[in-house]
Amino acid sequence: MKSAIVLTAAATMFSGIHATIDMNTNLGLNPMVTASSTDAGSDPIFATLPLRFEANGTMTPATLQPWRSKMQATCETQVTYDLDWSAAHGPQMVGLTRIQYGERPAGSLLVSCINNGQFVPTGAMAVPNTAEGYLDNNIEKTGTVPTCTGVRFIFSQLKANNGTCYVSVGDIDVYPSDGRIAGATGNTTTGATGNTTTGASSAASKIATGSAVGLVAVIAALAL
Repeated sequence: MKSAIVLTAAATMFSGIHATIDMNTNLGLNPMVTASSTDAGSDPIFATLPLRFEANGTMTPATLQPWRSKMQATCETQVTYDLDWSAAHGPQMVGLTRIQYGERPAGSLLVSCINNGQFVPTGAMAVPNTAEGYLDNNIEKTGTVPTCTGVRFIFSQLKANNGTCYVSVGDIDVYPSDGRIAGATGNTTTGATGNTTTGASSAASKIATGSAVGLVAVIAALAL
């Protein structure tokens, strides 16, 4: 009987777990993109092309080129890259952005929320995701989730090498949030299909479920 009580308590505790970032919806798919600086022969859209292959379940071609800012001898103070999904997804609460650099990274990256023509810094710090080769900006960890129609990536501290200075980006991902964190503000997210985004991503659900099962097993063993 004691074991049953402990297991019930553990199950109740874990029933409140929610994965707030929807990793199944990528707001970077088919957006409008602009950049303050782009090299000849390059295009800002290049940084979002990998998503089209991922959405179709196909491999990204090795020949796919990254977006590159203007390649020149002197370094620009900063380069901005704007991603606008207002037409495709409407206003969204943003939980996570991440980028994968090309052959030339920048020394600093900041992310701002775009809404009603305003650019509001998210305050999220770029953290290397070495397992996947990305720089993650987890906005949820700031304690607030902004409602945005797009995001602005601000690259600074550009790197000069072999007489040229620029930044290159091979992939950009933006994931919405359901806002289920302490102090979060904004509206409920809507996915590309117009459906409310409230479910946890499959990967996050597995992590939460696995943690719950592991703890329940430990508690059950101690209660015997």
